[in-house]
Amino acid sequence: MLNDPDFETALANETARGAPRVDALARRVLSVLKSRPTPELHARLAEFGEALLRDAQDPACDLCGMTIARIRAARLSASDVIDFCIPEAARRLGEQWTDNTAHFTQVTLATARLQRLIGDLTMAFPDPPAQDNRPGVLVVVCETEQHLIGPLVLASQLRRIGCSVGFLVSDDPRTVCDRIDRGLFDLVLFSCAGTHALEPIRSIVKYTRAHARVCPPVVLGGNVATEADVIKEKTGVDLVTSDPNQALALCSRGDYSPGRPSADR
Repeated sequence: MLNDPDFETALANETARGAPRVDALARRVLSVLKSRPTPELHARLAEFGEALLRDAQDPACDLCGMTIARIRAARLSASDVIDFCIPEAARRLGEQWTDNTAHFTQVTLATARLQRLIGDLTMAFPDPPAQDNRPGVLVVVCETEQHLIGPLVLASQLRRIGCSVGFLVSDDPRTVCDRIDRGLFDLVLFSCAGTHALEPIRSIVKYTRAHARVCPPVVLGGNVATEADVIKEKTGVDLVTSDPNQALALCSRGDYSPGRPSADR
């Protein structure tokens, strides 16, 4: 998400317009984007990704230990692996399933190992602590999603720019509403890969708007965001977008106060 090629320009424009509550966040994001992969790094990441794909498909491989060793040997960062190599390996696994070159069980187990690796790498290479003047974001994924790799990558990217991030997998409106009330979030982000989750999201949004103490802006992103107008009307969210600048800019309105203390998210 944070590697959108239009993100740097959009955030620079937002800052130039004098949006004080996202200005510091924008500068932080721009500094992250300055480290986009060079052609040489792309080649190293591709080679690393090939090895990662093989390791993920080998049940006997200590995927976390092997990946950490490879990261250090290749002089890569954990964020490189999370942002590029893991999603690419997951995409390749999906292709193998579609092409009937790998069994469903093999693909499912390998994908689960990649998903778990994101958490393992985050523990081995901790993200910087959340800052009190940065938005609190709740990433919500419905239980019907096939895997969580995309949303977990998104959560990792948000943490790296100083956001306080909560992560919740649930289709239950009451559960989501309770988490919002406990976390004092400034933004709710639904990650949705297909239309199968739209009805649960609609129910969650409707319940939250009626029962939450404070309902933050609600954004829906993911592969389904290509039909923004239809999806927005169907679900009742405030915004349908895969543009992180548009999503984070909502935090500068409504109940977001950059100086308020952070909560246990």
